[in-house]
Amino acid sequence: MDKAKFEEIVKIEKYDLYKKEAYLRSVMLPSIKIKGENRSKENVGLSKQGGYPEVPEDFEWPTHEFGDYHFALQINLSEIKFETPLPKTGMLIFFIANDDDKNVFYGAKDYVKVYYFEEGTPLKTYVNHHYLIAQSYNGKTFEDTTMFG
Repeated sequence: MDKAKFEEIVKIEKYDLYKKEAYLRSVMLPSIKIKGENRSKENVGLSKQGGYPEVPEDFEWPTHEFGDYHFALQINLSEIKFETPLPKTGMLIFFIANDDDKNVFYGAKDYVKVYYFEEGTPLKTYVNHHYLIAQSYNGKTFEDTTMFG
């Protein structure tokens, strides 16, 4: 729920949230909503979820004790059109330490690895041959789903 919607619900006393307003405000964290849209696979350098990341030539795929990290998403920071504490340009790449046998807990230290590459860093698509499992989401491959359109 975004902050404006929360304010509206509290103001009209819907769901009795006004009774819990102080607590809810104390646990609220900043967040962004990611909205997907279909784009061509040739759109290199854009934000996307799943598929293959775009990283520098010398990038080493992150690993954990149970195997390889999984690529989750990349965010081209110049596509974000609202104020954030993040840099205005560059690429954020997110990997998660998920494994098929559920050995890695999502709350564990180092479950998520995030890499930042400054704008102008030469990036190329990295295909991890150790992890070539087709992923799908609503009938579309993740590599077809991008954000901040």
